Amino acid sequence: MSREVHFVSSKRSSNRQNGLMPIHIRRAGIEDLNELVHHRRAMFEEMGQRDIAVLDAVAKTSRDYFDQALRARTYVAWLAEQSRDRRVVAGGGVVVAPWPGFPGEQRPERAWILNLYTEPEVRRQGIAKRLLAVIIAWCRSQGTTPFPCMRVRQAGPCMRRWGSSRPTR
Repeated sequence: MSREVHFVSSKRSSNRQNGLMPIHIRRAGIEDLNELVHHRRAMFEEMGQRDIAVLDAVAKTSRDYFDQALRARTYVAWLAEQSRDRRVVAGGGVVVAPWPGFPGEQRPERAWILNLYTEPEVRRQGIAKRLLAVIIAWCRSQGTTPFPCMRVRQAGPCMRRWGSSRPTR
């Protein structure tokens, strides 16, 4: 699998006096299942899901899905890591699904953007914006039209920059 890496810097980190927090964005692989599942679960927790049994079931189902879909290449994901310690601070991906023709589309597929998640302590530093730019560029390079699957209130400003007008939850 191609593991393209995009080096970027976010805005000034709130816990650093000078400079930028360097990050790099890379494609996720099977070895990143724990991070992908963590992001999915955390996303639902932040949307208000508090039932541990439900969150555990989401984690198990998500792990099974990501394991199968990454191998089949029907889910493609990226992770943003802090350059200094390689800690994953954000991630996102696309479900590549069969789709009937639509004016302006080149392939019978659509790329549904989902699981865009940034750890709370590094939010509002431009990381999600850069991650989304990488995801959208990949979709366009594949000839697929990117669509946001669902938005939560925190993602609204980032998604609007890319032309999404879907309501927030």
